[in-house]
Amino acid sequence: MISLEKISEVKIDTLIAGVAAIVAILALLISLRSNFLAKRALILAEQDANSKKANFQVYLINAFRFKSKQKERTKILMFNISISNRSEVKNSFKATLEIEYVRQDSTVVKSLSEHSPELSSTLPGKNFTFFPYNINISEKETESKWLLFLEPESFNNYRIERYLLKIIDVFGISQHVEATLIKGLPEND
Repeated sequence: MISLEKISEVKIDTLIAGVAAIVAILALLISLRSNFLAKRALILAEQDANSKKANFQVYLINAFRFKSKQKERTKILMFNISISNRSEVKNSFKATLEIEYVRQDSTVVKSLSEHSPELSSTLPGKNFTFFPYNINISEKETESKWLLFLEPESFNNYRIERYLLKIIDVFGISQHVEATLIKGLPEND
């Protein structure tokens, strides 16, 4: 016959095993919840990091060419652009203009110019707002102003294929807009 002690011993072992199983299930549920919360925290941290990365957009509004008041042969190019800083941090930008010329022998020559706000003094009595040399735009803001570039005189006899305006931020990320035709600046504006 089975003794009473053995039945008690089996019941105690079963009870201990049952409690251990319940504790294990609770531990599993807690660890699954912790895992879910950790993944959610990671997603939020990645979204926060991405919102602080450089993210901007450039839009060309208008472009003009005009002759300098001081030197008749000197041509100045004006680009009205809009820069949207979509990031949640301030960003600084630098503007360069690449002009592609086509020579008589069909070879292509490229010239690079930097934005020169000091050329604004050569404008024929116009009221424009210009970006400074170092362009700074606050977080989540858009600014629209003019950029000025000196067109190299050495390429005056060549056909211009395109104007490529490059905006580069402090992180080295660049955006560009292209123009193939530029209007002459009207005298009465």
